[in-house]
Formats: sequence, structure tokens, C-alpha cells
Amino acid sequence: MAETGQSEPARPYNVVAAFLTEGAATTAVERLTGAGIPPSAIGRHRPGEPSRDETAELRAEMQDELAEGWVGPAGFVMTPSQAKGAFVGTVIAGAVGGLLGLA
Repeated sequence: MAETGQSEPARPYNVVAAFLTEGAATTAVERLTGAGIPPSAIGRHRPGEPSRDETAELRAEMQDELAEGWVGPAGFVMTPSQAKGAFVGTVIAGAVGGLLGLA
């Protein structure tokens, strides 16, 4: 848009690219920063390495689990489903222990 003289702001785009070598990826990043794209807008990660979005999703999920957690015996924090399972397991184990104790 700078070539045509229009003052309209550039539209944001997301681009994903894969490179065979580390050198090719480095060259691409250098070209992007040379073209005026801020380095903070460029994300780069290797295969198998979590991206920023995946890390943010995991962090949000862990915070939700912690906020919904129950504090059980000995200070263990459990999710609601874990607390339900622990309660049912305790009742069953108590019943079996009581029956064995009577026998």
C-alpha cells in the first residue's frame, strides 16, 4: 500500500511456513524483519516443541482445575471428579473393611 500512496493501514495476516534447514528458517526471519515486520510478531518453533498457543491453552486448563479443586485429606488438591472417585472408593473400602472385621 505504501507504493500506491494510500494511507490505509495494512491488514494483519497469519502465515505458516516450514523449512528444511535451520539456515533457511533464519534467512526467512531476517527477510521478514528487514521488510519491517516486528520480531515480536514472528513465531518460530521446532517440530514437537509446543507453540505459544498450546502453552497458553495448557496454562488456562491448569488454572481452571486449580480454581475448581477440592482440598482433601492431608492437603491434597483434587479436581471434582477425583474427589467424587475418592469418596466412592472410601465408602466401598470402608464397607468391605467393616464386613471383614465382622467376620
